[in-house]
Formats: sequence, structure tokens, C-alpha cells
Amino acid sequence: MRSSFLAIAFLVAPIGALGEPTLEIRQPDSGSTARAGQVVEVTVEATEPGDLDQIVLASRLFGGLGPAQAAAPTVTFSVPIPLGAPRGEYLVAALSRSVSTGALIESTARWTLSVEDDPLTNPQALEVEPASPVVLRHPGSQTALEITAIQADGTRVRIGESSNLSVSVDDPLLVQVTPGRSLVGLARGSTTVRFEYRGIAKELDVEVRGTGVTGDIDGDGDTDSQDLLWVEEWVGRSASNGSDVRDLDGDSRITTQDSTRLIESCTRRRCATSDDLAYGMLPDHSPPTVSITVPTNGARVSGTVGVVATATDDDRVGGVQFLVDGSNFGVEDTLAPYSVAWDSRSLPLGDHVLMASARDDSGNSTTSTPVLVTTVKKAGGKACGAAGSRCSRSSSCCSSSCTNRVCD
Repeated sequence: MRSSFLAIAFLVAPIGALGEPTLEIRQPDSGSTARAGQVVEVTVEATEPGDLDQIVLASRLFGGLGPAQAAAPTVTFSVPIPLGAPRGEYLVAALSRSVSTGALIESTARWTLSVEDDPLTNPQALEVEPASPVVLRHPGSQTALEITAIQADGTRVRIGESSNLSVSVDDPLLVQVTPGRSLVGLARGSTTVRFEYRGIAKELDVEVRGTGVTGDIDGDGDTDSQDLLWVEEWVGRSASNGSDVRDLDGDSRITTQDSTRLIESCTRRRCATSDDLAYGMLPDHSPPTVSITVPTNGARVSGTVGVVATATDDDRVGGVQFLVDGSNFGVEDTLAPYSVAWDSRSLPLGDHVLMASARDDSGNSTTSTPVLVTTVKKAGGKACGAAGSRCSRSSSCCSSSCTNRVCD
């Protein structure tokens, strides 16, 4: 038999008089057996805590000290037996670390652990859950994988975290397997994931579904610049299978023709947000449309007036600026519904022209059809002097019946 030295540290609050601690291993019993891949529960009790700061388990089976953990004088922790651990008997000792000096103090608390044959030295099959085929509803969807190795005698051991497990994906642009063994959809399409452990392989067919929009590779509901990037990444290579959504012309290869087909099916006029020409695309020269809906043409207005416009673009409206008599007023409104409050008293009474100018993110802009409004004081009023003249609000010429004065 051979013995080895593992170490795992556990924090214990210092209690009682400062003296040498006394430790006892309560479980498992000395001479207990375990298999590689199994987790052994170990309980250590400090019957005389004394100058105790940490409890440390040591054994060569585990190759050094483990992480310290906060604990009470009685410490229970889980010790995983590594996969591939050689068969044999291992000595495990409980040591204490001093509060005052930080030094490890030897203890009489020792026990032996017998490790039996690794049940995975000759696996017969791999089992992956969920079973093939796996359907991910859209790019960004993911599902956790459970991978189990099955021995000839039926022994089953989960190996999802084992470094001996290799994973490959036929089309890594469609599916990713994370280190934590989760399956993540990256783009719409179908591919195969292959798992291999000690010469035993298992394949998993995976389909990432999308929105049904032609050319929508990433499943966001639009055919746009991001979808074009997915195609451009794969140009010059074979399609992964007959349902590869990047193969838009169905010739089993990803070519610039597929890029062109995707551009033609874009749900936005401009499929690229930058470097348009690098993707063989024409820049966006299409301006937005805009019109003033309130007030209507020919309206008579007074006081503060709400001016409202509607604007649309084949990509996105960047903002709407309102104008009166050709000059901007108010701040640009970047969110629909587009509106501004206009104080009609800031201009002389009479006819004025309202317009709205809309721009898109490409810098294209357009101006609405002019709306003619007439500013008045109050319906049914009378003239009080020269039109547009200003006077004090407290004077008689600024009465509520005056129609052509600007009152300060």
C-alpha cells in the first residue's frame, strides 16, 4: 500500500484559551473505500480549539492544500476523488493552523482512504441529455448539457467537467458549447456537436431556429448588417448542410452571391451601418418622410400652440426639427411622437409658415410641406393701433379684446 498527502483548509473561529488544539476525524471511518469521481464527506471536530485559526486536511491524493472556508469548530466538507486516481490506500491527516503564528500544527487525527479502480478506465458508451436532436428556439437560446459515461458493468459517472472530454462543433458559427457545458445557439441553422471521452464518441444534432424572415441569420426579426457579417465570415466554404440559412442560393457553398441575395432581401434599405462599400453595398441615400399634422393648414392660432409631426424612414429617423418662417424653434425631438410647444405671441400677429425637417442616421434629410397659420389675439376682438406693435400688458391697448398687439 502507498500513502499520499492532500490538503484542504477550513476557517474556524478561535475559541477558548490559547493552547494547542486537539482535532478528531468523526467521519468517514478509517479504511473507508471510494471510487474515482466520487465525493467523500469528511467531518473534523476541534475538541480543544485553543489557538485554532484553520483546520487543514492533507493527502498526496489531492496534491496540496485546498481552499480555506469559514467554519465552526466542527467542520464538514466535501472531498472529490479525482477521475483517474490510481488504485491504492491514501493517508489523510487533519492539521491545525495557529492564530498567533500561522504555522501548521501536526495532529494525531489521521485516517486512511482506499481508492478502488477508476470506473471510467474502460467506458462503453456516452449519454448526452437532452437527447438528439436538440432544438434551440432562436439564436441566444441555450440549454444545459448532462454528459454521462457508462461502464460495462452499468456504472454511470457524470463527466461534464472532466478535462478528458473533448467537444467539437461542425459549424462553430451556429452553436457554441461553453466550459460549463451549456449549448448556446449563435445563429439560425443546423449543425452537429461531437463529444469524445477516452475513445468513445457521441454526436448531437442541433437546430437553431429563427423568425422565418429570409436572410435573418441571427434571428432578431430583421435582415440587416449583422446577418451580412455571418455570411461574409463563411464566404468560400461549403455550406454545413442542406438547411444552412447562409446558403441563400442553395448551391451548397457560401459565396458572394449569397451576400448579394441577402442584401436584396434586407428588411432595412441599408444592411451595413459602416464600411458599406466593403460589403459591396450602396450607401443609403433615401431621406425620411415628414409632415405636420397639427395645426392644419389655414388654422387660426393664439397663445401657446402644440405643433405635431409624423416622420418615417426605411432605417431609422434620427430626429425632427421644427421651423417657423424658415428659422428653427425649440430643440430637435428624437423620439416619436415628434412635437414642440410654440408660443405664437413671440411673433407679430398675422400669417406665418410652419415646417418640420426630419433626418435619418445616414445624414439624409427632408422638409415637410409648409403649413400656413394665422396668429390672432382672440376671436371677435378689435384692432388697437398699429399691427404688431408692442405695449405694456397693464395698458388698455393690451385688453383681452385686442387682436393685433403684442403684449409684454
